[in-house]
Amino acid sequence: MPEVFKVYPGFNKKKLKIITFYAKGGKENLEELRALVYKYKNKNIGIKMIGKISIMSHFGELLMINKIPSILIKTN
Repeated sequence: MPEVFKVYPGFNKKKLKIITFYAKGGKENLEELRALVYKYKNKNIGIKMIGKISIMSHFGELLMINKIPSILIKTN
């Protein structure tokens, strides 16, 4: 069963549009997330990240620093 972690608060707001991002790890995948963050920062968007990564990875750090409401669904 996957574990769910809050990366940055605000994910459960009613008017928040949710984007699903599949975190595979690696530099190219991190750049994909970085592009999403810069595109949607301050635009009432939340990111649901799914993958085998840690909440404290560069992926989680990028979301926290930019205050993007987000969760991580950690898969096995």
